Amino acid sequence: MVRSCKLAIRAAIVIVLILGLGVGARHVEAVAVDWDGGAGNGLWSDPLNWSGDTLPLSGDTISISGSAGEVVLDTDFTLVGKLTIDGNGTALRIESGVTLTLDPILAPGQYDTVIVDNGGTLINDGVVEGVDLSPLSRILVTSTESTFINNDTLNVLEVSLRGSATLNNDGTMNT
Repeated sequence: MVRSCKLAIRAAIVIVLILGLGVGARHVEAVAVDWDGGAGNGLWSDPLNWSGDTLPLSGDTISISGSAGEVVLDTDFTLVGKLTIDGNGTALRIESGVTLTLDPILAPGQYDTVIVDNGGTLINDGVVEGVDLSPLSRILVTSTESTFINNDTLNVLEVSLRGSATLNNDGTMNT
């Protein structure tokens, strides 16, 4: 009787532990992270340049907008979430020797990993690479005065230009 009671208690403890671990393993929602330029140096890798003074994580929804000036991606980064570059005078430059990897897991109905809009600019001096040319590794350049400049290597499924957007390619594009 005592032995069966001990076994029942151990089994109950194991079940509680398993269920407890399952709660902690829930899907984490993407956080909206905005460029605020607080450090004043234009570097992606400086947490003071981001809302909450925290670097964006790969699954976040990242926004560089307004009159942010030029933001320099100075470290390799894998983007699982979404990146928007929005507004005249706003640019993201991928520094030479740096890779931006697009490995998106987007919500249903979202199809573009990187969106350049309202006069924003994306300048690739490094490598932009889609993982296995995922159908979601897409760059959308839309609206008047929005520009994508590729000076090095681009490996994504699609670059889509809408309206009077501009693509300048002085590098290699594999789409």
